[in-house]
Amino acid sequence: TESLGPRRARLSSVAMSEVEATLQRINGHKGVLGTIIVNEDGEAVRATTVCDKNGVPVADQNAVVKQMADLLPALASMARNMVRDLDPSNDLRFLRIRSKDHEIMVHADTEFTLIVIQNPAAAE
Repeated sequence: TESLGPRRARLSSVAMSEVEATLQRINGHKGVLGTIIVNEDGEAVRATTVCDKNGVPVADQNAVVKQMADLLPALASMARNMVRDLDPSNDLRFLRIRSKDHEIMVHADTEFTLIVIQNPAAAE
């Protein structure tokens, strides 16, 4: 797992060793191409090497991680608002986006957003 710059994760309720163990477990699943943790400020605080659909690391890791950290929490927030608009007693817990080349799973929490990128063909 790589640390992104001098930023520190502010995961107050979760010990960093548990976070690392969870990331390793997630990355051990078949077809996982990368994981990113984004803090409540929208900064990527942890990321594994992100790979393309063939499992080859993408050339510009920082750009890909930044793009996903910028876009996916906002999309999850919009989806959460839509779910609440439809039913105020409900809440979005998990967002799954599937394209031809990737499946992106997003878990948004109050303190962090977990993004998992995987190859949808590998999961079938």
